Amino acid sequence: MQTSHMPQSIAGVRAALFVVAVAGALLLAATPLLDAFEYRTVDLRLRHGAARNPASREIVLVVLDDDSLERLRSDLGRWPWPRAIFGAVLDYCAEAAVVGFDILFGEPDWQWPARDQVLVEAVARQGRVVNPVFLDGNGAKRRDPPDGVAFPGVDVQTSSSSDWPAFQTGLLPFESLLKAGAGLGHVNHRQDHDGVARQYLLAAKWNRTLVPSLALAVAALYLEGQGERLVWSGARVISGKGSARIEGGRLRLAYTDCRYPVYSIADVLASWQAEERGAPAPVPREAFRDKIVLIGSVATGLEADMQVAPVARTLPGLLIHANAVDALLRGDTYRMAPRWVSILLVLVLAGGPFVPSVAVPWRMAGTALLLLVLYGLVVHGVFILLRWMIPVGAPLLGMLGSAGGLSILYWYREAARRRYLERLEQAKQRFTDMLVHDLKNRVSAISMSLSMIKGQIPPDDNDLLRAIRTSQTSASRLLDQVCSLLDIRRMEEGRLALNLERTDVWALLADAAREHEESGALLKIGLRVDQTGIAPLLIEVDIAIFGRILGNLLWNALNHARRGSDIVLRAALVDAGTVEVVVANEGHNIPPELQAEIFEAFISGANSGAQRRGANFGLGLAFCQLACTAHGATIRIESPWADGTDGVQVIMAYPASVSASNLSIGQKGN
Repeated sequence: MQTSHMPQSIAGVRAALFVVAVAGALLLAATPLLDAFEYRTVDLRLRHGAARNPASREIVLVVLDDDSLERLRSDLGRWPWPRAIFGAVLDYCAEAAVVGFDILFGEPDWQWPARDQVLVEAVARQGRVVNPVFLDGNGAKRRDPPDGVAFPGVDVQTSSSSDWPAFQTGLLPFESLLKAGAGLGHVNHRQDHDGVARQYLLAAKWNRTLVPSLALAVAALYLEGQGERLVWSGARVISGKGSARIEGGRLRLAYTDCRYPVYSIADVLASWQAEERGAPAPVPREAFRDKIVLIGSVATGLEADMQVAPVARTLPGLLIHANAVDALLRGDTYRMAPRWVSILLVLVLAGGPFVPSVAVPWRMAGTALLLLVLYGLVVHGVFILLRWMIPVGAPLLGMLGSAGGLSILYWYREAARRRYLERLEQAKQRFTDMLVHDLKNRVSAISMSLSMIKGQIPPDDNDLLRAIRTSQTSASRLLDQVCSLLDIRRMEEGRLALNLERTDVWALLADAAREHEESGALLKIGLRVDQTGIAPLLIEVDIAIFGRILGNLLWNALNHARRGSDIVLRAALVDAGTVEVVVANEGHNIPPELQAEIFEAFISGANSGAQRRGANFGLGLAFCQLACTAHGATIRIESPWADGTDGVQVIMAYPASVSASNLSIGQKGN
């Protein structure tokens, strides 16, 4: 159905909606407006992935925590402690494959230089200790790295790349400690725009020198001790177990569950002292044998290196270094999906709501919801299985744009359709009003003509008089049907006003029987009012409307009753508040499947297929049901009769007009 206000080409409008939804999503994706939402979805995937990504047992953390500060306060005082303490810790970890320090000893202890010497000698004895350096480029005075310092994990090829962030100077360990170590690794962290550490700065340029991160230097020395080496291949670092992808000098960390073996410095020192006394050690040396040991602070009482991470509100920098070492050794990093993947996903999801017909909105909403759920599963599965971060914001925007546009289109089409139907209904009502007016005039003319003819017939010509009376009944019936066209609409709209009067139902039944008596005689069908019990039996009805109800029911009964039988009209007070009025005829039964719809307009009670298809369809029973409802009454069909007789009983239940007569007679009848 199309009107002048509707688009000439719905397909063209749908295509335009699709283009606008896709273009809008891609344009918004190119701005920072979606970054915050996209970051949240990345963090959600990283948290779920971390729960299924166990930390390596080859990495052990020795931590300066709150417990250590409290337990050692009486012996060592407040922080900072003498450096000799860390010398003892290193000696206890002498069997470690490599040790990485995340504590920077920038200045020598001028008051107690011997304590520094203990640490320097322990570092030299261990032989595979990576010291930290903090790189600075914010207006600091330019300073080159010292000569003779090793930078494990980098080579000439990687140093020549221009992708690495650049710094001008660095904060180094004091000189003797620097020379004793096996190499340097920077401890700088790199956050995204929202301040969350999702990436790890694998290496950085200190002027012209490429400095590895602490994690890269530690991983390189560890693999070297295993007879392997890290291999740089384009944008990847390849280890024996996998390859980690590098983007702009950074690793995108697929975090582990961070459940690395952790020992406090207080426990390690207690174990060192117990071993000196020959007592059992709380932490055996075997806990560090051939392991990667990272030493750093996690104490909340210090200015610890705390970072905001996807897996925790605050995460010590030491744990970020541990995750980076883990990622390098296993090649477990993630990457952002290329641009073409984002475009493809926007096209797919934006096109999803267009699959069902726009004329069925629940299908469109169901498709959008299904796409949302499926896409969430795909996003999660792609990260877990392939370590790809595919975009969420832009594809969802494309889908919502399409669904929203189609909803507006549906609303527009539906509004136009309703306006069209309203105009059609108004035209139909005007036509019906004119038709009823014209038909009433014609029927009135027929009735007047019949009355005039009746006056000219001799009184003793019974056959002709009977025919005239039958014709008058038919004309009256026709007039009722014409009026029903208007009354049905008024009752459906609640505009038909009833003129209620308290009256005796027996009198109304007798009048209806007399009115149709001549028609029954012609058809050889009798009409009988079976009056028993209460008299008078009062109900409150619109007498004219009730008479038309009875007329419709009697006319149907005459059409379907068995020749030679009687149509019975009866009434009864079934309880103190309800009067049942029954019109019953013998004849064919109405099939049960038709009884539910027989009160609809243009459906009759004929039981043959031919009649249901074309014959005797009308408004009579539809009028009866609406008129009964308007009176607060009900109407139903009983076929066959309750006693098994073939035929139809139409049973109407009207509210009784409570009176002393009804109650007293009803009580006597009981």
